[in-house]
Amino acid sequence: MTNNRDEHQHQQILPIGYDVDNGNEVLISKGWLKEGLKDARREADDRPELRERVNSNPSGFLGKVYTEGDSGYVKENKETFFRRLEGRFAPSEILKTKLAYMLAKYGHRWQERKELWEDGRKVRYFEHVRRVALILMDTPEMDGIFCPEGVQIALLHDVLEDTKDISAEILEMMFGREVVLGVIAMTKRKGMSTEEYQRGLKRHGIAPWIKLCDRLDNMRHCRIEYVGEEFREKQKVETLEYWMGWFLELVGKHDHPLYVELEGLVMKS
Repeated sequence: MTNNRDEHQHQQILPIGYDVDNGNEVLISKGWLKEGLKDARREADDRPELRERVNSNPSGFLGKVYTEGDSGYVKENKETFFRRLEGRFAPSEILKTKLAYMLAKYGHRWQERKELWEDGRKVRYFEHVRRVALILMDTPEMDGIFCPEGVQIALLHDVLEDTKDISAEILEMMFGREVVLGVIAMTKRKGMSTEEYQRGLKRHGIAPWIKLCDRLDNMRHCRIEYVGEEFREKQKVETLEYWMGWFLELVGKHDHPLYVELEGLVMKS
């Protein structure tokens, strides 16, 4: 039986570029516009009408830049998610990642985001963790982190902090020590300062990059009509005060596409 919620039957307008094709939500992502195409700029080189749009925003297409009939539509669902892993992960690691996907969906099953679908319904929380994994997988500059452990940590990064059913012991038994340590690093315990949290992140090789994807996704969806002006301002101030310098040290250059996009979102918010 098809899971209609997983097939995304409702439109959601997002900064990275969502549009509608035959009633389904579709994601136009930078690094995977269509199967086998890893960089949107390659296509733009052959399509002058897209070149200016891509070059003006190299970390993603802001707004609805495609119309029906353009190539590059990708309907995001479980099938398209796992198609990215074919030929890259061993079959056993794809099975583990499917388990992480299912466990994240189960753990967050009753939780919702502040953001809304266009019909006014709240977005389920699982969409956030899936989007974090998609940012990781679809950004060519993150290729070194696009590994089984990275994708599994991205999917599971909030389960210890925000769910009651899943423990560190369960994660270690299912996914191994590298993944559980990454999820622990991503977990901000009650009373923990941001500085202490950042020190814990730095002790893990993958977790800081997942945090960058996490913060970027949150800022992409920190729209005033969803979260209110006070909450959005709090997110902006926190990102500027604690995270932009930390992320710059992580990526090592001002022109890293995820850093550029995050900086732009903070400046515009």
